[in-house]
Amino acid sequence: MIDSHVHFWQLALGDYKWITQARPKLKRDFLPQDFRDGMTGTSVIGCIAVQAAPTIAETEFLLDLAKNNDCILGVTGWVDLTSQDVTKDIERLSQHAALKAIRPMIDLKPSTWLSAAEFGSGLAALSASRLHLEALASPHHVKAIAQVAKEHPGLKIVVNHAAKPTPEDLTRWQGDISELAACDNVFCKVSGFTQQSPDYNHYLRVFETLLDVFGPHRLMWGSDYPVLLETSGYMDWLGQTDRLLDALTADERLQITRLTATNFYDLSHLQKPIPFEGINV
Repeated sequence: MIDSHVHFWQLALGDYKWITQARPKLKRDFLPQDFRDGMTGTSVIGCIAVQAAPTIAETEFLLDLAKNNDCILGVTGWVDLTSQDVTKDIERLSQHAALKAIRPMIDLKPSTWLSAAEFGSGLAALSASRLHLEALASPHHVKAIAQVAKEHPGLKIVVNHAAKPTPEDLTRWQGDISELAACDNVFCKVSGFTQQSPDYNHYLRVFETLLDVFGPHRLMWGSDYPVLLETSGYMDWLGQTDRLLDALTADERLQITRLTATNFYDLSHLQKPIPFEGINV
C-alpha cells in the first residue's frame, strides 16, 4: 500500500500557524521516523509527503526529508500561484525529482476556489509543467474545482479527502462530485473520513459514491497522518479501510491502495506488478 497523504512538520520552522494549543495532539514535531514507527507491521510501504504550510521554505524542508528517507516516495509542495514569479518558482522546484504536485493553501470559507482572475496565470504555468494540482477544498468548492478542471484539461487534479463532506453535506455533495468526476483529469483521495464523522456508515456512503462516479482507477487511499490522530489511530483507519474495500476484487483493492497513486505521482520505480495480499492491521 502507498499512503498518498501524510504530513511532516518541525515546529521550530515557525510556519505552522494553524497548529495551535487547541490542537494538542498535533503540537509537536512529526518526522519520518514517527511515520515509520506507525506503519511498522502494516502493508504500507511509503507515502506522499504533502505540504502543511504556505511557504516555499516548507516545500524545501520536505524535499530535504525526501532525500534522506526512502519512506517518502514523493512530495506535494506549495508555490504562490498568484505571484509574478510563479513560473520561475515552478521551474526551479521542478528540478527536484521528488516534487510531484503543488497544493495551494487558501481560505476555505468563501465559495470561490482558485478563481481564474486571481490564479489563472499560475494554473496555466502549473499546467505547462510536469507537476499536478492537489485540491484542498470543502464541499461547497466542488463545482469550482470542476470549472478549473475544464479550463485546464491538461492539468491532473486530485481532490484531497473527497472534499470533506459531513453527513449534512452529503446529498448536495453527491450531485456535485458526480459532475466533477465527469472531468477525466480529476482524481480523488479516500482519506480524511474520520474527520468528517465518527460514523462508519457515513464513510461507506461516501466511498460507495466515489467508487460509482470515479471508479477504482481514479481513487487513491491515504491517511492524513498525523491530523488523523485527532480522530483515529493509524491502525484503526487501516481497519476501516479494509471494511470499505471488502466487496472489491483484489485488482480493484490494489488499484486504490497502490496503483492509482503510483500512476498519478509517476512513481515509475514502483511499477512492477505485485499481487494484492491484503491489508495488515
